[in-house]
Amino acid sequence: MKTAIIIANERKSKIESSIPTVLHRILDKPMIEKIVDNFTSLNFDGILSVIDYDKDEIVECLEDKSHYKQISESVADLKALNTLDRLKDVDGYTVVTQGNTPLITKATYSLLLETVVDYPMVVLTAYADDYEGYDIIIRNPARTLRSIVKYEDASLDQKAIREVNMNVYAFNNRLLFKYLKQLEENNEDYDFNNLVDEFKADGHKVMPLKLDNPGEAIRIETRSDLVYANDWERNRVNNYWLDHGVTILSSRSTRIGSDVVIGNDTVIYPNNIITGKTLIGENNILESDNRIKDSTIGDNNHLTRSIMKRSEMKDNNTVGPWANIREDVSIGSGNRIGSYVELKKVVMQDHNAMAHNIYLGDTILGSHNNIGWGVVTANYDGHNKSKTKIGNSSFVGSSVTIIAPVTIGNKALVAAGSVLTDDVEDNAMAIARGRQVNKPNRGKMYLEREE
Repeated sequence: MKTAIIIANERKSKIESSIPTVLHRILDKPMIEKIVDNFTSLNFDGILSVIDYDKDEIVECLEDKSHYKQISESVADLKALNTLDRLKDVDGYTVVTQGNTPLITKATYSLLLETVVDYPMVVLTAYADDYEGYDIIIRNPARTLRSIVKYEDASLDQKAIREVNMNVYAFNNRLLFKYLKQLEENNEDYDFNNLVDEFKADGHKVMPLKLDNPGEAIRIETRSDLVYANDWERNRVNNYWLDHGVTILSSRSTRIGSDVVIGNDTVIYPNNIITGKTLIGENNILESDNRIKDSTIGDNNHLTRSIMKRSEMKDNNTVGPWANIREDVSIGSGNRIGSYVELKKVVMQDHNAMAHNIYLGDTILGSHNNIGWGVVTANYDGHNKSKTKIGNSSFVGSSVTIIAPVTIGNKALVAAGSVLTDDVEDNAMAIARGRQVNKPNRGKMYLEREE
């Protein structure tokens, strides 16, 4: 059995915010959610948290996460763990981490689990010159842990040691709860350093596991830490995709969420933000200033300065600049969606052209249609949303307003400037506008009138 316990009781006042510390975002999600997602993807059997402050907000953030359960409001971390009767006498391993340490990767947690098989207590450490105030790791000649010394209690020689404790641990579960019980019986106050003594007193070796990059285990306690963490995670994710076939022309201005998947030979220009559960295929070009969230994009698409949210498109589409593809839009292949086109709850098939200044909402669109400048579907009457349906190979002229519900058939033509309130059958032409009347000399008379 694998259990994760997240100590999430950092006071939100640490970073002068009304938002709980562990709910501040790293790239695109709250830091505690990133931690829970790592453990979920590693198939942990249980994910528990110790929460002291802002319990309701934190639980609400994680309420849809499987295997997650809030367990305690105690401010004493180990005392909270000691109340977990259901974990006592259970075979397996327990990882204890901090809710304000969100950058630790799945690979590091996996390595902790591998190491704890041979050493019943593992302490995650880092070697750094600028971690003053962190507890100091003292090793034996055999590289196992001799002791953890609090910084304020350390001698000058000990303070010269640069390996420090990052407050992340892995335990043999049975032994963890055995020694927690002993500490509870013998001490009013105890911490993880006391656990080291308990393990060593029974002859167990405690192993420090040193991170290659200390930034991975930074504790977020200030706004500066938060900025650093976002930069660190952005670089980590971008470097991963650079190593896996994606061209990112400006890593500094490109933000890619940790759940995003991108195919080979996609090129990402500066100032793109791609977040959520987004899947992007191969050979796409994302020019500058796109915002893509929770969407699926196929292959060989070209997007420029556009927004796409909770929608999907297939292959060989051209989008933008300044298109707004809102929620629940499904786009086929070979479409041209131009500047200032806004779509919401639209299903379109293939090879449609809509060049500019268009709004389509609650619309079903076939293939090979041309939608002219300024076309609007008036889909909301103040009470209900109604649908517009357009068949195949039809032409809707400029400045047409379609007052839904309306169905336009196949190979139909709607004259520019029309206001449609009725269906248009296959092969028909619809003209729904007032007849033009010219008044001789009236223009000149109007322009030359006396004020």
